[in-house]
Amino acid sequence: MEDLIIKYLLKKTNQAEREKLFSWIAQDQENEKQFIRLKKVYALTSVMDDADESKAWRKIKKRSFRSRQLKKLGISILKYAAILILSFIGYMQLDLNTKETAIIYHYVAAEGNQINFITLSDGSKIWLNPGSVLRIPSNFSEENRQVHLEGQGYFEIFHNDLNPFVVQIDDERVRVLGTKFNVNAYHPDYLELTLVDGRIQLYSKQQQVSELMPGEKLLFRYDDQSIEREWLENTDFYSSWRSGNLQFDNIRLTSILELLETWYSAEFSLDDPEIGEIPFTGTLLKEEGLGQALKLIRSSSNLRYRKSKQENKYIIEFYQQ
Repeated sequence: MEDLIIKYLLKKTNQAEREKLFSWIAQDQENEKQFIRLKKVYALTSVMDDADESKAWRKIKKRSFRSRQLKKLGISILKYAAILILSFIGYMQLDLNTKETAIIYHYVAAEGNQINFITLSDGSKIWLNPGSVLRIPSNFSEENRQVHLEGQGYFEIFHNDLNPFVVQIDDERVRVLGTKFNVNAYHPDYLELTLVDGRIQLYSKQQQVSELMPGEKLLFRYDDQSIEREWLENTDFYSSWRSGNLQFDNIRLTSILELLETWYSAEFSLDDPEIGEIPFTGTLLKEEGLGQALKLIRSSSNLRYRKSKQENKYIIEFYQQ
């Protein structure tokens, strides 16, 4: 399982591998501790640029061994380093000469092709799309309303002006003041936010970068922190998935296929990039399966699909009669 954790930290896992990892973490508290320990070592090694998984793993194991040795010698330098990454590893450093107090996290995952729904203690409601996981600290309360999201979630947040709700996605934070919105963090290169109602603010590395208005979709790119905005006449597509009843009105095929990949653990490739820009209007029921969704796409356009030699992979192409 350690190899899978490292692969996840390197952002090289697919959906099935992420589901397997999140399920393993949720099974046992010791598994969670092991995951947090490796994230801590990973942060200290600065192996972000290691594209080779085996090289990164060797580097992490080496650093892990050295950390244990330094601790035995009583060297305190690692304690100072730990202070810099407290929010990342989930620990509170009370004093350099006192014992660390661990914050226990509860993981809620949407495994397989299931959509998961939870209600938090403050009354907020959250829907998780398949392959997503929500990390909730044990000290979550009306005064401390912060969660961490991997994947995609739809949020209906209980209004509280004095204690805003915060959704953490790596270095980015969504600050909420009572609202309904969708967060899509599946893609490794960008974050997508869609505001249905209320007001939210996006922060990156502690700096506010944008504020969204109702009916606005924002795409935030991690590498250059650029922002793309789009005003939506209808936000149903970004909220209807939570009920397994996907409604779309003039939505690009690319966006629809991305959601189908999540629902059915499928993979699509386009024979022509222009195919992805074709708009579609209609309704899809998750329970009817991928075959019905593909038939709808085929019957309402001059497109057809064919199955690749790879399992559960499909190619979408123009069809000329």
